[in-house]
Amino acid sequence: MNSNSDAVQRKRKLIAIALLILAPYIAILYIAIKKPFKKKVNTITIVISAIYSIFLIIYLASGKTTPAVDSEPTASSSSPQISEHAQSQEPPVVSPSAMFKAITSQIITENFSDACKQIGIDVTKVNSMKLEEENAWTGGPSYSFKYEGEEFYFYCDDDLSIDSITLGYINNVKLYLKGFEPLQVSDYLPDLDVTIELDIMAEQVVKRQLNYPKTAKFSVFGWNCKRYGDIYVISNTVTAENAFGVEEDIFFFVQYDVSGSSYELVYFVMDGVAIVGEESAIPENLRAVSENANN
Repeated sequence: MNSNSDAVQRKRKLIAIALLILAPYIAILYIAIKKPFKKKVNTITIVISAIYSIFLIIYLASGKTTPAVDSEPTASSSSPQISEHAQSQEPPVVSPSAMFKAITSQIITENFSDACKQIGIDVTKVNSMKLEEENAWTGGPSYSFKYEGEEFYFYCDDDLSIDSITLGYINNVKLYLKGFEPLQVSDYLPDLDVTIELDIMAEQVVKRQLNYPKTAKFSVFGWNCKRYGDIYVISNTVTAENAFGVEEDIFFFVQYDVSGSSYELVYFVMDGVAIVGEESAIPENLRAVSENANN
């Protein structure tokens, strides 16, 4: 039953194609008999017919045919099936070596990735990696990179193992230090909302120590925030009139303990003089020796 239906459909399609091919020529012949062409019109008609014939020949030569419609899908006409293995495959993982183009050694790349894992750094978010050629380091090569908006450095030994990964060049917080237990980077990345609140609080604290607080102008780009666990350090420079009415630049920094429900000012130094607290509240990074210290 299906084969008879397919044969009828194919015959109808062949008749339709034949009529499509012959229709222009039949129309031209009819017009020529009923109304003789003028020379110009006759030439244009011949050109159009020739162009139509050329396109028709190209179309037929290209082998394009109307596909037969099957009443039931076959294995060859069904949509491609994705294998269970292909469906279960995870998306390709970008090789660290592709991300760290500045690192020319695969050994360094692997050691760096392992060290980052220990301190909680997601290597896929590391960017701006570059070789520090002028950095004074007696061991192997050293590099800088950025992570979560902060600048980091890491230093290699002669055997290309990682000696340390530090947060900031000046602060030199060694999150990773060979032979010691690693520190977690999440404890040293400042929280933006907390930082904004502490900036405002620091301004008020500083203004209370000025002779003419209304003249205070804080450096817009001078605000700096560092975090050491629960201790946040806010620093900047303020320009204000002193007791003699002369403007002067005064550097200050404040330390807040954010471990509780409220922020507690624990240390405040202004123009080199301690106003609040007797010593810095920044904890020392006392870490136990790693079990793998000798590896």
